[in-house]
Amino acid sequence: MFRIGICDDQRAICSQIERIILKNQNAFVEQVEIEVFYSGERLAEFIKHEHDFDLVFLDIEMAGLNGLELGQKIREEMDNQTMQIVYVSGKENYYKDLFEVRPMHFLSKPIEAAMLIKDVNLAMKLNGCLGGIFCYRKAAVTYKIPIKDILYF
Repeated sequence: MFRIGICDDQRAICSQIERIILKNQNAFVEQVEIEVFYSGERLAEFIKHEHDFDLVFLDIEMAGLNGLELGQKIREEMDNQTMQIVYVSGKENYYKDLFEVRPMHFLSKPIEAAMLIKDVNLAMKLNGCLGGIFCYRKAAVTYKIPIKDILYF
């Protein structure tokens, strides 16, 4: 199961991204599970409580904790270097600020479905290539644990 998080304070954008992904489910090599958040604080809290995503679509300009700050928090405070981040914004003047976070891509609003599908496929490909993750399934839930966090089997 490939876990995707969508975070944007505009509900219409979240719905659009979710709709594109679900409509094109057959274009992906893995099944997707999507969680939607309307604030950076809610997503940060969700991730802090042991919930992880393979890919996150983040709006840059949000009230409170914006996407840039959240990306830095994910990389630095939470020390998550494997989660793929795609920034979504109507403004393109953030490119230099994003280098610290190492996003996978930047999508401009309005969102092009073909680009979004391409990003999901690339994230799935990268997720499989990272190799430093041990995956196992318990009941209906797939768990992914970084190899560095495993002490023994």
